[in-house]
Amino acid sequence: VLIAIGLCLSVLISGKGAPTSIFGTKVGPELSASDKIWRSCSSLGNIALACNYAMVIYDIMDTLRSPPSESKQM
Repeated sequence: VLIAIGLCLSVLISGKGAPTSIFGTKVGPELSASDKIWRSCSSLGNIALACNYAMVIYDIMDTLRSPPSESKQM
């Protein structure tokens, strides 16, 4: 983590980084600010939906046949 922070600071201090706005990179003529906000919210919704399905995977794993119990295996 410290290496990543150091590399980011070196790019920032050297002035080689691209100018950005509060929405990330500058909004060009092909993409309006409202479109970019909508895409960001849509991405967050997709992540939240994926996290919901992760709980289903744990339930499925619990119902699968498990190996013999420790007392029988020993």
